[in-house]
Amino acid sequence: MITITQELAGRSRDVEELLDDAFGPARRRKTCYLYRAGIEPVAPLCLMALHDTTLIGTIRYWPIAVGGESSVLLGPVAVAAEYRNVGLGGRLIRRSLERAAGLGYRSAVLVGDEGYYRRFGFRPGSLNGIVMPGQDSARLLALSLAREPGAALPSGSIECWLPADRTAIAV
Repeated sequence: MITITQELAGRSRDVEELLDDAFGPARRRKTCYLYRAGIEPVAPLCLMALHDTTLIGTIRYWPIAVGGESSVLLGPVAVAAEYRNVGLGGRLIRRSLERAAGLGYRSAVLVGDEGYYRRFGFRPGSLNGIVMPGQDSARLLALSLAREPGAALPSGSIECWLPADRTAIAV
C-alpha cells in the first residue's frame, strides 16, 4: 500500500539517497540549491510517499521571497525509478500545493520543465517579471496560490527568506 505523509523525522538520509538516485550528486551545484543552503525546508509542505515503509517519493519546499513577498520554492520532487510514470509525482505536487495555499502562501516558484509542470498551472515566471539570478529564465516557473480570482503573482528578484525574523537575503 502507498501512503503519502509529511516527511518523517529521521528519514532525511533516505530522502537524500532518493534524490541522488533521481538527479545525481551534481544536483547540489545547481543555482536553485544556493537558495536552500543553510535554510530549513518548510516542514508542513515536505511530503514523502511510502510503499509500506520504503521511501518511493519525496517533495520539498523552501521559504523564499519574490519582490519582498513571502513565497515558496518547490523542489526537488523525485520518485523511485520503479514507481515513475504512474502519477505519484503528480499526487505529491497537487497535495503539497493544496497545503501551501491552505497555509496562506500566495505563490510557488520552481526550476523545471514547463512541459511537465504546466499541467499543475505553472507558467514562465518571466511573464510576471520573476527573476532568479544565475538561472535560465525559460526554466523558472511560477504559480499563483492566492484564493482570490485574478490575484497577480508577485514580481521581482527571488531571495532567500528566513521566516523566523522575516529577513530576506540576496543570493
